[in-house]
Amino acid sequence: MKSNITSSQTRKNTYILLLFWMLFLTGMNSTAQNIYSALSETWTNNAWQKETQTLNTYDSNNYLINSLIQSWTAPSGPWENTVQMNYTNNSDGTVSQSVTQTWNAGSSTWENAQRTLFTYNAAKKILTEISQFWNSGDWINISKVTNTYDGSGYRINTLNQSWNFITSDWRNESQTIFTNNANGSINQSLTQNWNGSIWVNYRRTSYTYNAGDKVTIAVTENWTGTNWLTGTMETNTYDASGYLINSLSQSWSSFSGIWVNTSQSIYTNNASGNPLQIVSQNWDSGTSSWVNDTRLTFDYTLGISDFIKDSLFAVYPNPTTDVINVKLIDFNSDAMYSITDQTGRIVQKGQLNSELTSLDISALAKGIYIFSIDKNNMKIIKN
Repeated sequence: MKSNITSSQTRKNTYILLLFWMLFLTGMNSTAQNIYSALSETWTNNAWQKETQTLNTYDSNNYLINSLIQSWTAPSGPWENTVQMNYTNNSDGTVSQSVTQTWNAGSSTWENAQRTLFTYNAAKKILTEISQFWNSGDWINISKVTNTYDGSGYRINTLNQSWNFITSDWRNESQTIFTNNANGSINQSLTQNWNGSIWVNYRRTSYTYNAGDKVTIAVTENWTGTNWLTGTMETNTYDASGYLINSLSQSWSSFSGIWVNTSQSIYTNNASGNPLQIVSQNWDSGTSSWVNDTRLTFDYTLGISDFIKDSLFAVYPNPTTDVINVKLIDFNSDAMYSITDQTGRIVQKGQLNSELTSLDISALAKGIYIFSIDKNNMKIIKN
């Protein structure tokens, strides 16, 4: 029987995978290669259809300060603002706060939606994450994550709690207990749910590693109330350089006693081992073949991304200290630009006389500005 994947499921899978890689590769402002843009596409009518693009902005310290997510208006565009995340960083580059805002197309403004507050230990590992939602001008607690580490700095417990609006305190929801190998890699993770008085087993995952200490197999089991029942298995394959090239997900068939394919992700990596593209596929049991589902394409270069060529323009370098280059994808001799500060005041404007124009913005004060052409906006940073 052919598997049916709804558009909402596909979109959810795309966002999950995209957010995972954005967080992983930016490493909470670590030294990993910076992702400047990421394109997500879905397989529609035997062709790749644009879905969302993410444009990242970094400050002069190379710390991530903004992620703008735009949705593609099918079939021919344009890109429309959807969500943005603004990051406030500590002096060591760790994130102290992230604020998620949604785009109000009616008023052409960003509106607060959610924020997360982070605390760290001396080793820069996250101790707590408190998530809040915006309600009538106030931030209201939603959930809290608390991590505990052993004397070696290895994580041994993650506690998830939700805010109790009646008693105004944190209420247990679930916890994950980690058993680690001698080198700090996770041997097993056990997730339990709180039933109001005690912790009850829910799920556990056991990990196997290769000689390079990279996960090759992860088997997840579900608690039935009396015993563990095998559920899913993820098998990772690496190339000769130790870079991940395939991640295969399978489910256990208790009826036939075999592993059954469900999905896979195929990775194409750059020389540094970071993925340039991830193609996710679902298994069609009817034809015994893989069917394309979503595709993510990443750009690590500061400048014009090849895959956002359907946008009206590109601006680089960004951030900059004195000059920006404006590349018009479809040159129009009547193209006018404006630069607006955060108060909405136009601080510079003019006409673009060629396909590629260099603009001197050295007179502007340091800060964040909006560069606009024909109601199409891009955030730029003046250092």
